[in-house]
Amino acid sequence: MAGNTPRAEELRELGYTAFRAGKIERAQKLFERALEIGGADGTILSDLGVAASALGAHETARAYHERALKIRRETLGDAHPDVAASLHNLAIVCRDLGELDTAAACHEEGVHIWRATLGPDHPVVARGLSGLGAVAARRGDAKMALAHHTMALHIRQTSVRTPAGDIAASLDAIGAIHASLGNHEAAASHFAAAVAAAPDLLAARHHLAVSLTRLGRHAEAAPHREAALRRQSIFTQPGPANAPRVLILAGADVGNVPLEHLLPEGLFTRIWWFVSHAGRDAAASLPPYDVVFNGIGDADMAGPGERVVAAFLKTCRKPVLNHPARVGQTARDRLPAALAGLDLIIPRVARIGAAGDVSSLRPPLLLRPPGAHGGDGVLRIEDWAAHAGDAPKGWYATEFIDCRSADGFIRKYRIAFVGGVPYPYHLAISPHWLVHYRSADMPAHRWKLAEEAAFLADWRDALGPAAADSIEAVGRALSLDFCGIDFGMAQGRAVLFEANATMLIHPEAEDGPLTFKNPAVRRIIEATQALIAAAARKGGGP
Repeated sequence: MAGNTPRAEELRELGYTAFRAGKIERAQKLFERALEIGGADGTILSDLGVAASALGAHETARAYHERALKIRRETLGDAHPDVAASLHNLAIVCRDLGELDTAAACHEEGVHIWRATLGPDHPVVARGLSGLGAVAARRGDAKMALAHHTMALHIRQTSVRTPAGDIAASLDAIGAIHASLGNHEAAASHFAAAVAAAPDLLAARHHLAVSLTRLGRHAEAAPHREAALRRQSIFTQPGPANAPRVLILAGADVGNVPLEHLLPEGLFTRIWWFVSHAGRDAAASLPPYDVVFNGIGDADMAGPGERVVAAFLKTCRKPVLNHPARVGQTARDRLPAALAGLDLIIPRVARIGAAGDVSSLRPPLLLRPPGAHGGDGVLRIEDWAAHAGDAPKGWYATEFIDCRSADGFIRKYRIAFVGGVPYPYHLAISPHWLVHYRSADMPAHRWKLAEEAAFLADWRDALGPAAADSIEAVGRALSLDFCGIDFGMAQGRAVLFEANATMLIHPEAEDGPLTFKNPAVRRIIEATQALIAAAARKGGGP
């Protein structure tokens, strides 16, 4: 081809060296000079496309890849591996631009060419399958994403030519899908295998730490978390061209707002800043952003990065969503004061070994460790005096309020607040005092699902006007951009269980028994994304 001149090849090699060293603009200039000397060449145009993508110039990258594809089709025919490579590159750019149908079509054609010319088990076929998996994940089709990534992993594991890093990337992608579905055992298993294959894959180490933490295996999680975050505290996941750039303040441990579905990869540019491991000058290293989302949703988990965040906010000139000061008031022992005066039943809370007299609380008491969610570690104590001496210091003690209805079941309602507006999310009905949606076995009982559907259709009618008014007042009192409340009912009044920003919101499988919930889920997700996009525009973004 025209670009295969000694001078052009030399410039390309220099460009590759600069690119690998992170000097992307330097690499781009070298590729441009190679193009000037060697003329229009599919390989050099592809190099320029990759460099443009790395610089966030996705439209420019698409133009380069389209030119490369045209030249390669004209000179090599429609069924050459290099044509498949251009299709693959173009697909990645279209995915970054949010053009998922075009991305899928390019990946599919590329995989077909590679299979026909190189064989179905060639490692390069796995690249295309991984691309299809990424597109499916962006579409929210976890089943299809898992199928594509699993096929890619099989090819990579059975080929002697596959670098360990590629195998680890497939394992990490599969783990991420399991994590998004709440299958944390499967997620942790795949993340662990990814780390074993490529110990320097920092993303997999951090993902493993998160999954182990969610499984309550904190001691196992700690070394992986430290190994990842002490080397890097800022991770950027580029979104489509001109997408809002969201800086997410995150803690290293549990207690972050679950953003897998509220702020999905590929919709926004996500800049994760793990402030607990930020260096003194870390803020100066932040890439450009339009809006800040404080993802540390649990007030008890803010401590390790609190000073870094406080210093950062003093000079931050962008909108800040879920401001840390407002999150702070949702700590279990501070929440009663924040909601004082509202017409709902608020159990009294005290911190064991701290200010507050636990002995003055009326038993039974619920003891729980700070930062715990989902019922992890909760103990029910009938006789405080018998356990006061060995009760864990720093834990919360909360008065237990019996919310059992006349039919013998306890109902736990969840409502999300987006910009103070209430949105019903779910209703769990269980005979046990510690109510969780999964343990309530909702899908096994049609009457439970019918009652939940009625709640989602008209939550105010389900609760009654007085209780509904009190719940709306909670959203106004907390004044958070995103949060939620879990509550029960007793004698016609709402009973507070907890209210904070760590509420998990996720869609259900479209082919499962809980698909009826998805319209309500989508309303919450769309409202949150609209709020973030509006704040980003105020901050100077798209």
